[in-house]
Amino acid sequence: MPHLLGALPWSFNRTHYPDAAHFVAAVEQYSQRIFGRPAPWQPEAYVLSATHIRLAYEAARGGYMDDATTTVSTDDPQGFTAGELLWRIHEALADDELADHCFFEGISPVKGDVYRLHQGS
Repeated sequence: MPHLLGALPWSFNRTHYPDAAHFVAAVEQYSQRIFGRPAPWQPEAYVLSATHIRLAYEAARGGYMDDATTTVSTDDPQGFTAGELLWRIHEALADDELADHCFFEGISPVKGDVYRLHQGS
């Protein structure tokens, strides 16, 4: 089963973006710089009908990669658009140390409201 937004190029970093629109512009610039083409997504399309998810991911703690979790939420009762979902995930992880596991490779459902963030290096 393919990961949700798995084809979308992004590298997590420590930059904070004031809103989803600024973040979407950064994703588009990243895709153009790395691949020379627009990002393969529709940032305004709804991709999750939930208003919050718990996200399991790996972060560096004490020199080792360890399991971590965070919650991302939207105020939109319809759920997350692609752009807002990735922006919220980025903002939640921007202050974490991800070491070389900084490349976004999508998310996939685990159970209930829990999703796994797939990270590449």
